[in-house]
Amino acid sequence: MPILRRIANPALEQPKFMPPATDPGARPRVVIVGGGFGGLYAARRMRNLPVNLVLVDRRNHHLFQPLLYQVATAELNPSDIAAPIRHILRRQLNTEVLLERVMAVDTASNRIILRDGDLSYDFLILATGATHSYFGHNEWVNFAPGLKSIEDALQIRSRVLLAFEKAEHEADPSRRQTWLTFVIVGAGPTGVELAGALAEISRLTLTGDFRRINPASARVVLLEGTDRVLPTYTRELSEAAKRQLAQLGVEVHTGAMVTNIDSEGVTVGTKHLPARTVLWAAGVQASPLAKSLHVPLDRAGRVLVDPDLRVPGLSNVYVVGDLAAVRTDGWSATWPLSERMALTSPVSPPRQFRREFTPPTTSLARFGAKLRFRFDTATRDPWPRSAERLRLHIWAG
Repeated sequence: MPILRRIANPALEQPKFMPPATDPGARPRVVIVGGGFGGLYAARRMRNLPVNLVLVDRRNHHLFQPLLYQVATAELNPSDIAAPIRHILRRQLNTEVLLERVMAVDTASNRIILRDGDLSYDFLILATGATHSYFGHNEWVNFAPGLKSIEDALQIRSRVLLAFEKAEHEADPSRRQTWLTFVIVGAGPTGVELAGALAEISRLTLTGDFRRINPASARVVLLEGTDRVLPTYTRELSEAAKRQLAQLGVEVHTGAMVTNIDSEGVTVGTKHLPARTVLWAAGVQASPLAKSLHVPLDRAGRVLVDPDLRVPGLSNVYVVGDLAAVRTDGWSATWPLSERMALTSPVSPPRQFRREFTPPTTSLARFGAKLRFRFDTATRDPWPRSAERLRLHIWAG
């Protein structure tokens, strides 16, 4: 039975452990934690249901993460890829937006623990996504920032632009080249995008802006621990991406395992690469909130969920997006950690869910699939570049 039919009419399948409502006629409260793609789209699709909906997020804006790298490289402004959650949901009379940080989930008492108080729920949808993973080397955080938020993007933008300014004032040639060396660790979608954008900035955007340095002499080095860039894509796409990066002047090193990062650069194996700007795009891990559910997780900390995105053993708790690892009898897959990957992967959610699920289409599992599928069918371009077009597809309702 689809999730939203159960939510709209709890009598159809009421979890046995759920305490009865004080008012028998009261609407069930649905709490969504996270205002990203999964959380926001679930909220939009429940706008006409007889429920009291509360969306909780630690930030007051929805962010289109696939274009964060363009903010980081000064091609877009933050306002081009973000919009206030309250404004997006302003016409939903059954919805309340709460700016709060969720510390834990207490499934025994059906409540979430907030930084200041708690909030009870009848149904819970967790959509808190993923964060950086430095593979046990958290001391690298200050030397190699990742890219997950607007704050991250602005920090990277500042580091990149200041590196050119420092090089302009540096008299020593070797130290100047250190400022003009940019290292990106990780050749997944984010790393490839950053490397390409930095190469374009140095060779095209900044041409003629400096007097003592030639920005085109900057080195952009992309390090990948596996045997090819974009390892989650097909080999043909990986080779095509590598050729395009080479044409832009990016130095690609595969099979390069980073052993240390400090203020002076990166160590690959036993070889030290001097660089004053190092960016991290190598690893992600699920939101730590998943641990508070006390249910089985995969190696990346994602919650193992049923095909309808329910948590096994918790009938009123659902996990969506990057926090979920979907398992079925015939296949095993996790939700892609990139919108682009969701559109191009051979087992992308739209294709997989069309094959695995049947109408009615109110299943929450299909909501996330439909969100990703809209980008492909509405634009005929899985990598749209225009912020205005992106706004149309996300927020036009």
